[in-house]
Amino acid sequence: MRFKMENPNKIDNILEGSYDDLSGLYAKYLDSMENEGIIKQVEANVYKANITDTNYAQLVDVLPSGLKKGLKQSSKASDLA
Repeated sequence: MRFKMENPNKIDNILEGSYDDLSGLYAKYLDSMENEGIIKQVEANVYKANITDTNYAQLVDVLPSGLKKGLKQSSKASDLA
């Protein structure tokens, strides 16, 4: 008897199928971050982050609170190591 496993390309399939909707949803944020110099478009649909201390702080500020808490805990744990 064989076990049916989850499709390993699940995330790619979701993104490809939803690309137009996701692009529209995030376009204003990408434009804003590009105008502020936080990211730069290097190819069609490919962006590269320009990380400086100021940009890093801005990027962290917009993260969900649970993720920020996890980052703080992870940073404290690595400081102890």
